[in-house]
Amino acid sequence: MSPEDRISIVTFSTDAKPYMGWIRNIPENKPFIKDSILKLRVEGSTNIASGVEEGLKLIANRKYKNPVTCMFLLSDGQDDEKNVSERTA
Repeated sequence: MSPEDRISIVTFSTDAKPYMGWIRNIPENKPFIKDSILKLRVEGSTNIASGVEEGLKLIANRKYKNPVTCMFLLSDGQDDEKNVSERTA
């Protein structure tokens, strides 16, 4: 990531929520970013759809728009939220 890039983190279990708001990837912010990542903890079930929806909201509502935008989804890969089989794509 370059200093012009920004990062945000959304956590999700049963529900999703912003964990760290948009922050620039500049040297003085790196300790905060690293500390925020290290403090992440596993809890609850895995509602992947909720995490994706919250991430897309953050992207859509961001103040500054880069020419390239991406979202990484990190999970144990097992969507085990109640009623997952009833959700539609």
